Amino acid sequence: PAVSDICCGRPMAHSRVPWWPPRSLLSRLAVGVCAVVTVVLLAVGTVSILTLRSYVTNVSDAQVGRALTAFEYALQDHADGPLLAEELTHFTGQGVDNVIAVLHGNEMVESAVFYERDSRPAPADVVSVIENHVWRNGPAFTIDLGSLGPYRVRSRTIEGGERLVSAVSLAPAYRALREKTLWTLTLIVTALAATSMGTVAVVRSSLRPLRRVAATAAQVANLPLTDDDHRITMRVRATDTDPTTEVGIVGDTLNRLLDNV
Repeated sequence: PAVSDICCGRPMAHSRVPWWPPRSLLSRLAVGVCAVVTVVLLAVGTVSILTLRSYVTNVSDAQVGRALTAFEYALQDHADGPLLAEELTHFTGQGVDNVIAVLHGNEMVESAVFYERDSRPAPADVVSVIENHVWRNGPAFTIDLGSLGPYRVRSRTIEGGERLVSAVSLAPAYRALREKTLWTLTLIVTALAATSMGTVAVVRSSLRPLRRVAATAAQVANLPLTDDDHRITMRVRATDTDPTTEVGIVGDTLNRLLDNV
């Protein structure tokens, strides 16, 4: 409960000291420095992550372009014979988790997913996604291939009306982005902790002369001046009266004030 005094015949409530903003110089400096460091680190981390994301996207686009070209070349080697699933799954030039498919209109002719040890036709949900998508020749884009996850894909129409589809998994890229984000957040938290402790230590050390000046002033304020001898012999130490520093100016001014008194 608030404490009330009687002032001018009316009760007056003392307001409580708010916890924010910080009132002490130490707290203000620590909060201010940490705020600036936080903004800078977040900006640098964001730019770094966005740069990495752009880089891995460009790498994936290059990979899907090479995979599509390799797919078309391999398909030309089988132009004289029927296109069988066994042949499609044995095509060369494809990386792990790559997906290739041949469409005739909106119908899947053949497909293959290349795993680390073998290759198999695409699962039914992947086939459904590919058949239901409206394909156009153009740059690579991102699509979710059902159970296989997000992929970067490109397509191309060849002679005869068939459309070749090539897709490169984005799982490695997303994994790299997650690791980069985690490391960035860890570095930000570590840097903030080190900055906070370092700022508090430096500011406390810097404020020691000011505390000594304040202690001298407090001792003078507590002197009894009712005796016959009113001389004030206490002074701020010489090391705390350097006029080239802010604290020294305060200490020197206090000494001259005491001399005048």
